[in-house]
Amino acid sequence: MLSMSCVLIPRGVDLQLGTIMISPSRFVLTMFSIMAVNQLLSGTVTIRTTPADWLMLTHVGIICFTAIYHVGFGAGLENAIATVTDMGLAYFVARVAVRNRDCYRYFVRIVLVIAAISAVFALVEMVTGYSIIRNAYHIFFPKVGHLHLYEQRLSLYRSLVTFRHWILFGLYCVLAFALSVHAKPYHLRMGSVFYKGCLVLCVAGVFASLSSGPWTAFLVCIFCLAYGRLMKNVRGRWKLLLLAACVGFLFVSIASNRGPLKVIASFALSPATAYGRIYMWEMVLALMPDYWLLGWGWDADWPRAEWFIWTSIDSYYAVWLVRSGVFSVLSIVAFLVYSWYRMSKVIGRKHFFASEARGWILATVALFIMGITVHIFGNLIFAVYFLLGAGQMLFDTCESTS
Repeated sequence: MLSMSCVLIPRGVDLQLGTIMISPSRFVLTMFSIMAVNQLLSGTVTIRTTPADWLMLTHVGIICFTAIYHVGFGAGLENAIATVTDMGLAYFVARVAVRNRDCYRYFVRIVLVIAAISAVFALVEMVTGYSIIRNAYHIFFPKVGHLHLYEQRLSLYRSLVTFRHWILFGLYCVLAFALSVHAKPYHLRMGSVFYKGCLVLCVAGVFASLSSGPWTAFLVCIFCLAYGRLMKNVRGRWKLLLLAACVGFLFVSIASNRGPLKVIASFALSPATAYGRIYMWEMVLALMPDYWLLGWGWDADWPRAEWFIWTSIDSYYAVWLVRSGVFSVLSIVAFLVYSWYRMSKVIGRKHFFASEARGWILATVALFIMGITVHIFGNLIFAVYFLLGAGQMLFDTCESTS
């Protein structure tokens, strides 16, 4: 899983080919995709396409088309190539590479160990503000930045490690925890103490990000774990939970004059930032009546109120709504919903992949929630799409063996 190891390489360790940045992850994914195509053509490996694969192809295809449509063939093609590499090739390589139980468990082990290693560096950064790993890279790659951290919350420094943003580091630790928490140590070929230590370090990494988003996603994971254990003998318990959440949302909407989203924002570590995201969403949705089909465009200076000074769009879904229209978002949401449905069948049959399916669902639910307030980019984007591709093996193999 050399591809996943690339998350330990920060921005600045790259090669500029014209105007296209060739990062280590893009180079590795390109090489592995060539090998994957060769394996498929030679018949060494076979994979069965599923509706989820077609939804992913639609998602990536729409983004590539709108990039060329809005920006033109030159710059648009560069954006399309970057999209295909970071999203499409990561998903494709995972579909070919992760094709049985042992491969999937090895993938989960790698994700967990990387999160634990990152968390060790993060704890040092959180206390001292000095990035050991970035300074080590800086010796050989002078373009690596953020050697000394400056952003603080709770009188502690917000840890970056090798990621582009604190929230992205926290999200990776949440995903690693969720993927691994249902696994047995011997399934991952890890000792019990080492396995539990890695999980504890994942939790420490989530804390070290000092970001409300990862904290919220982690609390959702803990709640789901506790709820699932307490209600394990209740049929339809997850439908009941979804119904209760909808009723609670409606109740807060009626009882509060601020609305449920602003009530939630008031509990954030930085309420001003949380409120800013709410206003950002309001402005993005205001664009949709006129630009719903293909989006507004890829220009960073997107239309918004003059008083709103943020140029960034801090939401994965909102970014693609503005850039590529509603179908780019609907396709990835449909991908997740379909995958959750098929994974639930694996769990319902009590298949030997059931624990892995629970972990994958928990991780992608956390990812789904985080996508509302976080834009996924940098060295996390390919890891996320690799995770999405790796999970397809679970219900695909279950169906073929049933």
